[in-house]
Amino acid sequence: MSKIEFTSQQKQTMCRALQRYLEDEWDIEMGQFDNDFIFDCIVSKFGRAF
Repeated sequence: MSKIEFTSQQKQTMCRALQRYLEDEWDIEMGQFDNDFIFDCIVSKFGRAF
């Protein structure tokens, strides 16, 4: 299977949305590095299902 890839702008937009979700719904504040890491993990583990 091929790797799922996004443009840097797409990734940045989705990472910001994830960061806002975590802050608003779970009161979790993460820096950009940690947020990028979580995003990459989600994409690699679950992305193909979507």
